[in-house]
Amino acid sequence: MKRISSILCFLGIMSLCAAQNVIYNDPGPQLKITGNGFNVGKAFIATDSALQQSNQLNFNTKYYMVISGIEGFKRQKDKVFPGVRIFITDLANNTILDTGDLLANDKEGMDTADAREIAPNIFTADPMRHDAFYVFNVEIWDKKGKARMHATYTFGLNPYNYKYEQLSGGLTTRNLFVFQGETLTYGNRVKMDKQTDYIFYGAGPFTVTDNKLYPGCRIMVIDNNNQILFESDDLYAGMAIDTGKNGPFGELKVFFTPNNELEIGVPYKLGIIFWDKKSDRTLEVEIPFVVEH
Repeated sequence: MKRISSILCFLGIMSLCAAQNVIYNDPGPQLKITGNGFNVGKAFIATDSALQQSNQLNFNTKYYMVISGIEGFKRQKDKVFPGVRIFITDLANNTILDTGDLLANDKEGMDTADAREIAPNIFTADPMRHDAFYVFNVEIWDKKGKARMHATYTFGLNPYNYKYEQLSGGLTTRNLFVFQGETLTYGNRVKMDKQTDYIFYGAGPFTVTDNKLYPGCRIMVIDNNNQILFESDDLYAGMAIDTGKNGPFGELKVFFTPNNELEIGVPYKLGIIFWDKKSDRTLEVEIPFVVEH
């Protein structure tokens, strides 16, 4: 009996040694780091220009998890050899993104001073949605030692308030984002004489033929009296889209440049019709907009 108790006690000690210790915790933005063998001075979430004070982020923005004051790497000839992995999960633990080791090809190592601060980043975009929460995970480990840490930051996304309606005839879209240049537009307002890109993510399902999708697309500009001011031909004439990892769902892009034939401040609608050239499935989208200087 004494021997069994000794074994159980030994296993208990081993379990405690293997447990991950909390080495940093900021309950404000819900940023927590656990691990063994590392010390961390400070950690925070930031954009290129500002600290992030909460766990509500904006779409179409790069966010860094900055972990500084890192100590614990074993040195070999004045170099250290970190591994860094980013992965994003939803609250059901489904993986949205997994980079693997970002430093897998770094065989030379880095200076100790450079490894004291590591700042991996993510970009908030499709397939993320504003009505869900996600976890920004960062794993850092010592390839020449046993030290390891796992940082987690739980976040939600502020709603993207671009209004549109869709009428499905067998096709749907998951997300719509509207850009002018590199800038995400808000409030269904677009600038005069500047190309506006309407990007539909997760549009489908299309019939797959030879690993390609064959969409059609036509757009119309409609005034407040439901009069059609402009109607295009098929914007995807002669085109096909490789299926890739999304299978029968594609990323469809439509561009439109408001010009001086439209009045500033007057409401219009952009009508977009998608169809599957290999079936009878369709999708009609109506997007209200106002032109501004």
